[in-house]
Amino acid sequence: MAILFAVVARSCTILAKHAWCGGNFLEVTEQILAKIPSENNKLTYSHGSYLFHYICHDRIIYLCITDDDFERSRAFSFLGEVKKRFQTTYGSRAQTALPYAMKSEFPSTLMAQMQPSLALIGDTDRSGCCEAVSTAPTPGGSHNPERPF
Repeated sequence: MAILFAVVARSCTILAKHAWCGGNFLEVTEQILAKIPSENNKLTYSHGSYLFHYICHDRIIYLCITDDDFERSRAFSFLGEVKKRFQTTYGSRAQTALPYAMKSEFPSTLMAQMQPSLALIGDTDRSGCCEAVSTAPTPGGSHNPERPF
């Protein structure tokens, strides 16, 4: 019941990320980013016990990984807030930024936005909340499109 990992990327170029726990989320995310089309869209993929939610807007991808029982509306609300803060802070600079260019500033914003979802799980649950994700979900596999609110 938590947002476990969040990333902001331009296509496959990761600009900022934050994870609450260990795991191979970055590796899986890189595989997912390579498959996301560049047009404006929002979608949820399901894989094992995880959901991969993303919003793509102007070639910038805002993605988070949650437990499979996390409400999609909450995930997209989180991503919408991340998108708003990212666009306000960086604007058009994101279109030409180098990999991890925002790593010194924006992960703290991601962390602050993720924190309310973690309040729902206890400290003991948090330590073991993440397991390795076997492989990335594939478009055309199990996915659930989300329509704009």
